Amino acid sequence: MWKRTFTGHWLAPLWTIRVRCGIDERTHLLPLFDEQMTIAVHQGHRLANQAAYPVAEMNGERYIHRMNCEFAGYADHILKEKGVTCTPAYWSERDDWTLAMVAAGLGFAFMPANAVKHAGVVALPLVEPEFWRRVNLVTVRGRRHSPGVGALVREAMRKKWFGNNALALS
Repeated sequence: MWKRTFTGHWLAPLWTIRVRCGIDERTHLLPLFDEQMTIAVHQGHRLANQAAYPVAEMNGERYIHRMNCEFAGYADHILKEKGVTCTPAYWSERDDWTLAMVAAGLGFAFMPANAVKHAGVVALPLVEPEFWRRVNLVTVRGRRHSPGVGALVREAMRKKWFGNNALALS
């Protein structure tokens, strides 16, 4: 991802990073929104009617791994500290397929709150600890914006993100 951004293959990608994660100094970040990560479970799951999903409750659950999950590898040490072991059941590059597997009761998925839109699937905020992501529009410092990139940046700053102004404007 980094290489394609700096060589010009990607002119203004949307990057999702963990809120407290560092970023390359060669980039300019325009924060768009923060979003809590959730556990997506089948509506009949034992915890589906709870207000939140404590990390410790994940122990022994079957996990459907999103191949492009921004928290892959990051959450592993936290789960280990909590004594949590999950069994990877399936892997998918597509969130819609991941949600279909969750709806079929094949396991849970770790997903952003606003991505869980599927019949038969419930999103529960993950707590103890909470996980958040920040979505940013990223450009390379010092690189002149093309008219298209300039239009994209202006539109991203004008748009309401889940009912709120872009964080870069606050």
